[in-house]
Amino acid sequence: MENLIISGTKKTPAVFFSQDGKLHVQGRSIPEDPTVFYDRLYLWIYEYCQHPAPQTEFDVHIEYFNSASSKSLLVLLRELTGINYNGYKVQINWHYEKEDDDILERGEYYQNILDFKFNFIKEDQPPKV
Repeated sequence: MENLIISGTKKTPAVFFSQDGKLHVQGRSIPEDPTVFYDRLYLWIYEYCQHPAPQTEFDVHIEYFNSASSKSLLVLLRELTGINYNGYKVQINWHYEKEDDDILERGEYYQNILDFKFNFIKEDQPPKV
């Protein structure tokens, strides 16, 4: 299994998924056809979850995303948090700008739906992509 590295654009986030368990998504997610973008991520996550690292850390730095991206992100999070129940350690770090209540609330919503504790990290300024 190889790492998955995708450069960010104005409409899609940068992605770095490493087989050592360090996963990052950062930027905006408003692709015209989310299936085209997120299918690569789904396939990688599915394969990773078959033989995950002992500890997985997923950093989410999404500054804005549309409803279709929201559904896609939820599927990724559901798959990853599922390995926690198989004895693997999973940590979700949900980054948000200090005054961006919408992104914070979306993270809290995912946390509640998945019944999985997230680590919420307030940022003073957006991360550089």
